[in-house]
Amino acid sequence: MGGLVGLLLIAGVVAATLGSMSHSSAERRKPAATPPGSSAPAEPAPPAEASTDPAAEESSPEADVTLSTCEIDSLTQWPSVVVNITNGTAEPASYIVSVEFVNRSGTRVAEGIASTSALAPGRTSKQKAQGVGEVPAGTKCKVSHVSRFPDGG
Repeated sequence: MGGLVGLLLIAGVVAATLGSMSHSSAERRKPAATPPGSSAPAEPAPPAEASTDPAAEESSPEADVTLSTCEIDSLTQWPSVVVNITNGTAEPASYIVSVEFVNRSGTRVAEGIASTSALAPGRTSKQKAQGVGEVPAGTKCKVSHVSRFPDGG
């Protein structure tokens, strides 16, 4: 029975990671939320630094991503974060965002991925990156890598 429950949880994480491709209007950074019934809220880490190259005509992939609602589930103690991806280019693009969940000393304790495809210029996609495994109170969320690919079809 325990193996079946674990398998179902992993399947749910995979489905959540690859699931919803809904696009919403530009929704940017929100304050961290405390999970219901949890005494250990997670805190978002500072955003990844964006390129400051004035010659760049479009935003860097990292500048197209913000995190919000970094939290730890009160039942499983697994971390998750809402990843807001805004296409800062002039063409449709696909994104893969890697997220790290780090403890208070900055050590990675879990990882997650969010993705979206065929995101129109200027549009925002709201996705969820789910970590697997229990994490300590005070865990923070941060973007570790962003890949952006042209999707001009």
